[in-house]
Amino acid sequence: MVHLAWWPWLLVAAAVGWSLFSLRALTLGVTYLNDSSLHEQMVRFATQRFEAGHLPLTSWFPYLGLGSPQFLHYQSLPSMLTGGAGTVVGADVAFRWSLYLLLALWPLCVYAAARVFGLRPSLKRSGAFFSERIR
Repeated sequence: MVHLAWWPWLLVAAAVGWSLFSLRALTLGVTYLNDSSLHEQMVRFATQRFEAGHLPLTSWFPYLGLGSPQFLHYQSLPSMLTGGAGTVVGADVAFRWSLYLLLALWPLCVYAAARVFGLRPSLKRSGAFFSERIR
């Protein structure tokens, strides 16, 4: 018999496990038709700059309009972190896997946030479990 203290974690683990299973197609290479294409290009650019020994923050990003200092004026930390991982596994693979893991682990984030806010245990469990459905 499973101890009652483990039930919340089992529900969260079930939601994360289902997300990992149902979202596994996100790890395949596809062409994005939304703003993910820009974010993927930012990861590619950051990876190229890191491999060349330069910081993306000091570089001109030529792939948006006529170009801009994109990494100075936009949210660049996620692209730079993923670009750093891209130096090891490749920019496209790093982008796809980061997207996959961020979406699949979302129920765990909801459960942790509910714990931080001090919600009732039933709300923590159900919030984490149903966040997989809302995504």
